[in-house]
Formats: sequence, structure tokens, C-alpha cells
Amino acid sequence: MFPESDKIDLAYDYLGKVFLTTKNYKQALGALEQIKIKNAGVYRAIQRVAYYHAIDLFTNLKFSEAIEVFDYSLQYEKYDNDLKVKAYYWRGEAKYRLNNFEAAVKDYNQFILMPGSYQTQYFDLAHYNIGYAEFKSKHYEKAKSWWRKYIKMEMDKDAPTVGDAYNRIGDCCFVQREFQQAINYYEQGEAYLEGAPDYSLYQKGISLGVLRKHDQKISELNELIQKYPNSNYVDDALYEMGKSYVALNDLDNAIKRYKTIKEKYPSSSYSKKAMLQLGLVYYNASDYDNSLAFYKRVVNEFPGTQEASESLLGIRNIYMDRNDLDGYVRYTKKLGSFAQVDEREQDSLSYVSAERYYLETKCDIAIKNFQQYLKKYPQGMFVLNANYYMADCLYKQGDKSDALKAYRNVTSSSKNIFTEEALIRSGEINYAMESYQEALNNFRELERVAENQTNQVEARIGLLRCYAKLQDADNIIEAAQIVLDDPKVAAEIVREARFIKAGAHMMKGDSEQGMAEYGLLAQNPQSAEGAESKYLIAQYYFDMGEYKKAEDEVFDFANKGTSHQYWLARSFIVLADIYEAGEEYFQAKQYLQSITENYKGKDDILGIVAKRLSNLEKKMAVSTAEESADSLNIQ
Repeated sequence: MFPESDKIDLAYDYLGKVFLTTKNYKQALGALEQIKIKNAGVYRAIQRVAYYHAIDLFTNLKFSEAIEVFDYSLQYEKYDNDLKVKAYYWRGEAKYRLNNFEAAVKDYNQFILMPGSYQTQYFDLAHYNIGYAEFKSKHYEKAKSWWRKYIKMEMDKDAPTVGDAYNRIGDCCFVQREFQQAINYYEQGEAYLEGAPDYSLYQKGISLGVLRKHDQKISELNELIQKYPNSNYVDDALYEMGKSYVALNDLDNAIKRYKTIKEKYPSSSYSKKAMLQLGLVYYNASDYDNSLAFYKRVVNEFPGTQEASESLLGIRNIYMDRNDLDGYVRYTKKLGSFAQVDEREQDSLSYVSAERYYLETKCDIAIKNFQQYLKKYPQGMFVLNANYYMADCLYKQGDKSDALKAYRNVTSSSKNIFTEEALIRSGEINYAMESYQEALNNFRELERVAENQTNQVEARIGLLRCYAKLQDADNIIEAAQIVLDDPKVAAEIVREARFIKAGAHMMKGDSEQGMAEYGLLAQNPQSAEGAESKYLIAQYYFDMGEYKKAEDEVFDFANKGTSHQYWLARSFIVLADIYEAGEEYFQAKQYLQSITENYKGKDDILGIVAKRLSNLEKKMAVSTAEESADSLNIQ
């Protein structure tokens, strides 16, 4: 009301402190910036509030926005060295999450060199993260150097990241063809059982194979299979053992390993490779009948794949060795265009033309060419590739419906290199189109066939979200627990899973368990799930008539603060409901009017409050009339 008043700065300072107390950092920052005459205390407050606002944005995965606010905080870096140091670290983290590795390394380095960084909990971790940033930038020598520093710092701790650092140095050496050094580092990584010892054993075996130490390679891979029978690398290990037995001319053992893959891991991508190798092994042993049988199985079971194409060449060689070219012609005629020599050449040229446009990101032309290819060669050698790449282009152009059709052509074929990604995309599209049962089927199939942990986690999260949309409480609880039991799942996914699980318990009427889960989330009201949980707990107590507990929850929420002002406002509406239920109409009205005057969101809050106020004023009018009537009766 008095913009020129000498007390206006004091008012903004007070507002800033209020918003800071409630952890509404964005509004706190706005209030502090309105102060015209700023002193060191105000600048220090701006630095602090901007830092915590950036941390809040980072927590909610808004990395680009977080970087901008960290930049702003660092404009006032001279006022608080501790916040300055931490801001450089977290800005580096945000840049890393955006795959801006070079910029991330600069911030991490600056953090490490700053006075005071050593005393923070992030000092060692910064070295570990620089290693990853350099590794992803293919700066292998630099990556090794940083990981060695990290290992030296953390050597006395049995941390999984130490084992991972040893493995990653091994990977650097492997890429640089320093195989013996790679083996040494993998051996050290194997000692950390909380890390990935199965990966260490597998990579050690592969390195020994490159050095042609096949007996030792087989021994290491056998150890992997014995120690870690549920490892994702077991089928890989069996396949590699088969290759080494072939190199040692031990064909019986090679055949045994390849058959084990086919029998025990039929969904593995190595299944068709194993059958192709069986065809080759039997061919080299002059066992043409078995060789032909396996080659033909590959062609029949995995049409349109590279393995099928290679098997066809093997089949041709067998017929030629038998001097039965007519038999080969009869066989290829049954297969259609896929096996015709001239057709195959045209097939290849037609596909390569379309693929070139795809690789040049000229999706409009690529889609047209892929469609022409698929129409002309419906059984062509590159049908899978064409469908997948065409689907990818359609997806990027926003044509989700046609993309889904193309992805289905990929997922309906036998397991191939595109299956997992096609299932992920199909699940995402169906989910976005609210076809939740179809999405559920996609994620269920993905969980069944996924060979790497990342896609397994993706499948389980997808299943959980679909069950939530389908309100299948029992399956929600089971799926959520699987996600929660995985120690490698990101924190934001853990929060989401716990929140969905809590809702499922409430859906089943198990409010005790539901409230327990909400309670865990509510410990951190800075997250979206935590803030909503805090509100839901207050609402639950109100609905149960436990007004004191509900009131305590709201006040505790206000004291802890949150950047998610919507849920804080909803909680204050609950508080107004509490006072209204206790016929303390004046206090109820005060809280509702306060929300009306101060809430800045563009959502349904003000509409809810307006309706509450209207009903409340009617009650107050009735109450006043009754009191007046009672007074008249007394007189």
C-alpha cells in the first residue's frame, strides 16, 4: 500500500524469512529481490535461498532449471563459502545428469580445489563422478586416474562403488587393449561382493579369451556360473565358453554349452546365435544332417535376422558339398523372396537406401522408403530393422499410433536385438493412450525377456504404474515391493513406488499399512510424493474424526515447509475444516481468507476455498440468527 515507505524493505525482509521458514524458496527469493537497499545480510540470504531452491529443483529432476538457479546463487558466492563449495558440486551433478560431461568435470574440479570441499561428504564422490564423466567422454586415461584416486580414498570401506571403480578401470584397460591390466583390475573388483562380482568374472574371462588363454577363460566363466547362477551374464558366459571350446577343438563340450543356452535360455538373444554356432560346429565335424537341422531351425524360427541370413549361406554350402543344387533350389523356393539370390540383392539395396536416410535423421524420406521396402519385401532380410527404424522415426515425429503398429511387428517376432526397446516404447505409447491393459502386457513381456538390469527395472516400474491405473491393489503391492527391494533403483522411483503402494493399501482398507507408507514419505515433504503424503495423512485423521492429530500434522507440515505449495494449501484447507467442525467459524474463515489472499497457483485451490467460504458464511449466518433468537427468548 505504501511503496515509498521506509519500512517496505523491512516488510520484504520479513516475507523472505517467512517463505524461507516454510521452505517456499521461490517466493522467498522473490521477496528478497524486492528489497531496494540490500546489505551483506540480504545478499547472504539471497545466496542461501537460491542454493536451496536449486537443490529443490534438482531433487525434482528439473536439472536445467537447477543449473540456472545455482548460477544465480554463485553470483553471491563471497558471502558463504560452504554454500559456494556445495553449489559447484551440485551444479556439476546437474550437468552430468544432462550428459554435459565436459562442463560437469569443470565444476567437479573447481569444487575439489576449493577450500572447505574436503570437509564435505561429497569430496570423495566428486572423484568417482569425474571418472564416469571422463569415461563417457572416452577419455580413458583420465577416467582411470580419477578412479584410482577414489579407490585410494575409499579403500578401507566395503562400498559397492569401490568395486565398481575397479571394474570401470578394467573396462578402460580393455578398450585400450591392455588386457592383462584389465584382468588385474577385474580381479580386484571381484573381491567387492556388494559391487558386481559376476561382471568382474565375466570380463576377466573375455579378456583371457582375447589373449587366447582359453582354458583359463573357461575356468573363470565356469566359476561365474557356479557362484552366480542367477546372474544376467550366465547365458553370455555359456556362449563364450562354447566359442573357446571350438577354439580348443573340443567340439563335444562346445555343442553341450550351445545346447544349454537353447534349452535353458530360449528367450535369450544368444539362443539364435547358439543354434547358428551349432550348425557351424556340426558342419566342421562333417555332421551335415545335424548341421542342416540347426541351420534350418534358425531360418524358420528367426526369419529376417542376420543369423538367418548366415544360416542360409551354411545351408547352401551343405547342399553344394552334397552336389544337390536342385535340392537347394527347391528349399529356397519354399522360403519365398528371402532366399532368392537376385531378390536378396535387390532387398539389400532397397533397405540400405532407406537406412541411409534414417541415419541422416531425414525421417520423412526414411519412413516413405521403409514403407516401400516392407511392401515390396514383406519377408525380406531386413524386415525387423525396417519396422524398428520406421517406428523410431514415427515416434519422434509424434505419430504414436502408426509407431505402435510398427513396434508390434517387431515385438511379435521372435526375440531379437530390437525386442526390448520396442516393448518399452510400446508400453510407453499404450500407457499414454490410456490403453493400460495393453501397456501391462508390454511390460509383462519385457520383464520376461529383458536381459539387462536397466530394462528389467523399466519393466517392473511400468507394471507398477499400469496396475495403479487399473486399480489392481494386490498386484500393485506385489509389484511395488519388488521395486522397493531393488537397492539399485533411483530415489525418485522408490518414492513413486512407495506412494503407489500406500494408495493400494488404502484401497484395500488396510489404513494402518497405508498410513505407515505415507508416513515414511512424509518425512521428506520437499518431494512431490512426500508433500502429498503429508496432506493425505492430515486428511485421513480428519476423516476419522481425530481432529487433534490432523491439526498437528498440518502444523508440522507448515513448520517443515515445502516447495509444493499446492499440498500445503490443501492441508490448510483441512485445518479450516477442523475449525469448522469444532464450530470455531471465525478461525476457519481466517485460514480460508489467508489462502485466498496469498495463494498464487493457477489450479483448483482458489475454487475449493471459495466454495468452502460460501458454505461457511451460510453456517455463520445461521449461527448468528440462532444466537439472536436465544437472546430474545431470554429477555
